[in-house]
Amino acid sequence: IRPCTAKAETVKGAFTITEGDSNCSYDSNLLTITGDCTVKNTTQGTTSDHIKIDITNDCTVTLAGVNIESYSTAPIWINPTYNGDTVTLKLSRTNKVTATGILYAGIEKDGNNSGSLIITSEDNGVLNATGKYDAAGIGGGFHENGSDITISGGKVIAKSTNQTQP
Repeated sequence: IRPCTAKAETVKGAFTITEGDSNCSYDSNLLTITGDCTVKNTTQGTTSDHIKIDITNDCTVTLAGVNIESYSTAPIWINPTYNGDTVTLKLSRTNKVTATGILYAGIEKDGNNSGSLIITSEDNGVLNATGKYDAAGIGGGFHENGSDITISGGKVIAKSTNQTQP
């Protein structure tokens, strides 16, 4: 018999955090991430809760089965605050983020600073990211230019729809 260690899970809104609970807070349909963690939807199906990654140091956020559809903002908004900060999104399982509100990216990265976004995967994770009218699937929305983004692993499908009504 081999000993096993169970990972503690914490539910915050529509999301389950399996690692890095202390780096996550939840209020009013928004999960704010400030450091390393692993996030998945608590139940199967789509949630309208959204994620903001707001860091002042490098961090890795693993998306392990996230399915977000958001009208009022980008499903995932990334803000590496300082010059040189890097957010690494590590893909595990299938993840889907869809902006249904006009002018929002699926994953919107603040391009007004020198921070960067790296999307990678260790186990063939999948990301489907869709932006809405004048916004990228991954990158800039209407108000953000979405600079310094690298995709280096996983299966990533990023697209923008041109429909003005949801």
